[in-house]
Amino acid sequence: MNTTVTVSNIFKSFGKVVAINGLSFEVREGEIVGLLGPNGAGKTTTVRIISTIIKPDKGEVTVSGFNVVTNPKEVRNEIGVVFENANLYEKLSVADNLQFFGELHGLRAFDLKQRIFELLELFGLKERARDKVATLSKGMKQKLSIAIALVHNPKILILDEPTSGLDVPSARSLRDMIKRIVKEKRKSVILCTHNMLEAQYLSDRIVLMNKGKKVVEGTPEELEKMSGVENLEEVFLHLIKE
Repeated sequence: MNTTVTVSNIFKSFGKVVAINGLSFEVREGEIVGLLGPNGAGKTTTVRIISTIIKPDKGEVTVSGFNVVTNPKEVRNEIGVVFENANLYEKLSVADNLQFFGELHGLRAFDLKQRIFELLELFGLKERARDKVATLSKGMKQKLSIAIALVHNPKILILDEPTSGLDVPSARSLRDMIKRIVKEKRKSVILCTHNMLEAQYLSDRIVLMNKGKKVVEGTPEELEKMSGVENLEEVFLHLIKE
């Protein structure tokens, strides 16, 4: 299985605050890797570095072989990113949002038309295609945000707290959709979350972070066995205390 993202011993500080302190992990093709940790663990800073939004102070990150510092344009072509606060144009329709972001990525008119049709079908948004985004529920907006992140057909999807603020049925629906996309489209996913249920349900492997460091890494089952407890919440509490 090919490695799509490699994070090698990265460091990042903001003034005197150390956000990332020697973090390393890999993501393989068709795999969901969960970055799990409390608020302030460094999860969002990590995905912002991978997304080329900020640069590491030391260390190296590559995406599909491209360095995030020296080849940011190539990296952006390989990734789709959904941050916690969706960046949507509320006064435009669902289809027009997809059109706008597809054009930003340089998709040709015919290819973009086909891609928009595919994404509307995939995310169950076909019936809402001409509705303004402002009329959508938060769950529908999150689906649209992920659809937009996939409009240029990237290999890697980065999700920062994707179900934050959603009710239980909407969150479950979105998780099921993420799993289906990974299975059908062979995408790699980096899932940034503090939600134990979400991490356990979605992740093939989990990187547990605290204070900018990797505490431990493994499958949910491996982490439970390692800690001698029965669920990921107990693993989290046990390892963070150490």
